Amino acid sequence: MVNIQEFRNAQRAEGLATIMAIGIATPPNGVLQSTYPDDYFRVTKSEHMIDLKEKFKRICK
Repeated sequence: MVNIQEFRNAQRAEGLATIMAIGIATPPNGVLQSTYPDDYFRVTKSEHMIDLKEKFKRICK
């Protein structure tokens, strides 16, 4: 029967951590920051939240 400590030790790597690769993930489409608040509130069906939308527009400026 394996005890918990042996099980945990088996899951751990030994030695230094190493970065094997660096990649980027950029979507093929983009959204302008100036139009994002309108798009976001339209998609989430939250256009009735006018005060919050104006606050979000100020943040995006």
